[in-house]
Amino acid sequence: MRIVRAAAAFLLPCLLLAGCQMVESDSGGSSVAGTPPQAEAPFFVGRWAAEEKLCQSAAWEITAERLSTPGHVVCEFNEVHESAAGYEIDATCMAEVPPAPYTLAVFYAQSVGALLIEGGPFEPVGLTACE
Repeated sequence: MRIVRAAAAFLLPCLLLAGCQMVESDSGGSSVAGTPPQAEAPFFVGRWAAEEKLCQSAAWEITAERLSTPGHVVCEFNEVHESAAGYEIDATCMAEVPPAPYTLAVFYAQSVGALLIEGGPFEPVGLTACE
């Protein structure tokens, strides 16, 4: 009987603790249990340039929501669809003309470490990552 009581005395607090959820603190250090982890940023997010030496003066800035080129083209992403080959992005791009819809195709050529973008108001381009 003592073993049963000892086991119950040990298991009850363990079960109660297991049912507790972590609460997010104001410092943002913890997350609520059951909350899915933040999605990893798409591979295209970052600074890119046609050549490494152009990273300081002529880099493309790409976030999860937009793309801007050194040639003053800006594309706002409306929808981003991941595919087996890369991403297809429905975007509204502004260049030297009024905003227009485009479907961008973004691929990463891992063998050469290059980002390939086509379908925008610019020629298809291969870019290298800026550090």
